[in-house]
Amino acid sequence: MAESSIPGAGVGIFTSLDIKEGDLIGEAEILIPIMGWIDGHDDWLVHDVQWDTSLDGRLNYDSKDAPSIFYPGFGAQINCHMGLNNVWHKLPKYDSINLHRRSDPGVGAFTPWHDIPNVAKRRIQAGEELFVNYGEHWFKRREKLLGPIPFSEDYESADATMEDCMQSYQHATWKHLSDEVRNESWINVVADIKHEKIRMALPKSYEDLKEAHGVGSARYSLYGKNSLRTQEWFDENAFCMDNLYMQASKIPQAGRGVFVKHFIATGSIISPFPVLQLNKDLFVIHDTNNGSTSNYQLLTNYAFAHPDSNVVLLPYNALVNGINHDGVNPNAEIRWSESNLNRKDYLGMNGEGVLKQGFGLLMELVALRDLQPDEEVLISYGDEWEEAWTKHVTSWKATQDSDEYVSAVEMMHRNDGIVLTESEQQHHPYPSNMATVCNFWHREDTEYYVNVEERDENGEEITIYRTVWTERNNDCMRYCKVLSRSEQLKRPYYNVELIYQEKNLHEDCLHPPHERVYVDMIPQHAVTLTDRIFTGDIHLINAFRHFIGLPSHLLPEGWKHVEKENNVS
Repeated sequence: MAESSIPGAGVGIFTSLDIKEGDLIGEAEILIPIMGWIDGHDDWLVHDVQWDTSLDGRLNYDSKDAPSIFYPGFGAQINCHMGLNNVWHKLPKYDSINLHRRSDPGVGAFTPWHDIPNVAKRRIQAGEELFVNYGEHWFKRREKLLGPIPFSEDYESADATMEDCMQSYQHATWKHLSDEVRNESWINVVADIKHEKIRMALPKSYEDLKEAHGVGSARYSLYGKNSLRTQEWFDENAFCMDNLYMQASKIPQAGRGVFVKHFIATGSIISPFPVLQLNKDLFVIHDTNNGSTSNYQLLTNYAFAHPDSNVVLLPYNALVNGINHDGVNPNAEIRWSESNLNRKDYLGMNGEGVLKQGFGLLMELVALRDLQPDEEVLISYGDEWEEAWTKHVTSWKATQDSDEYVSAVEMMHRNDGIVLTESEQQHHPYPSNMATVCNFWHREDTEYYVNVEERDENGEEITIYRTVWTERNNDCMRYCKVLSRSEQLKRPYYNVELIYQEKNLHEDCLHPPHERVYVDMIPQHAVTLTDRIFTGDIHLINAFRHFIGLPSHLLPEGWKHVEKENNVS
């Protein structure tokens, strides 16, 4: 981790090793659904850090409206450059690590979404910054703030323009002309391009053109080869991010924990972690669906707070969010970083002022004693947290019908990945907490071979569409009915009817209520079960919620006593 090669982008993540296309990068990480953000709240976390449910279509159904996703580590800390994106993500896993709501008070206190892999989408050179695609929409929404940003096709067009001109300048008619003439020619070429973002991606002089042509317009936008860091630069300016991994915790009821990969000496930095400074009120869920969910965000359990302040610190570094509690013998602690990457001026502000600032705060996780390879990292959450957890465990009772609960993931495992048809469900119905979903995204080139107007049971006109699924349709996870299942080459395929829905889908995925859509030959990987809205473990009314205690000596004096309403301490 070091200062990003994108000016003004804060910190970024770099690789000091060559990475092959398709290789996994770093450690798989967790996803934390965010429900019920205050409408219209202008807090920058909501706009700049959260992901949408494209990470996994099942996430659409974690609340009555598609939730936002907090993806710490690679999801929150990696920047985006639309011409240099080199990382993408595969699907996460989902489970509660063998804890069950019938017997375990820890159920619902940690996210079940985990092990989302980060994958190299192309060869990545040692020294490159890692970039992930935020999507064009992310930049379009911020164009008033950031100005126009070139996209990948703009850099491709710029590269083609540079190549054409450089070839022309090598022609016999140009070889005898001076660089001044070529410079004037190039300036005219750029001026004649009507597309603003392509002009932005092009170098402004012939001298710059010669460098940009060698590295590409996208790399040139980051000062060319200077954006590739050396090992010496890393030694002086970067933090190592490869000390930790996540697996099942050894602490009862804790879910997952974080472990060290190798020996860490006393006093050494285990990992730096930037934090987002947020208002406590953001962690209150204002629409609790008549009490069927917890009143506080699951995110509460991953954030540091102090009872005397309304400022909450949310880590967004890889894996640090998974560190568990030991109030008797912790082997690590947190502290403010002395690095130049930490905006120490924020620590001198009052609470209201720091909540208006952007990224910049940096903390460190430090070893209190020697840590051996594969030892779990544990910090003290504070006495107040421990008292709250003890009270929760002592008073905890299973919710009604917990004995019979089966998650959608577990049901799919029991059935070897097979989804039952509507007729099969007449004899073997699924539990009420799960529903059948399938991926189908209508595209302009989708061919429908039946288009018949009929009337429904109310006499209303409907139009029937039928199509054969292709991989291009593999998006927009939605409710569906499985009408039949067949097998080809020992692989199941499904014929389905899409179910009309108004929510939990992107607007591009919706179809009108007067249309009935049938899709044939959907492969197994695009049909599954999902937990119905508000039925997953994280929505249990008895799920534990409490901020991690921020030690008093780490709370800046000016942050104290800022709007102590809605305080969860």
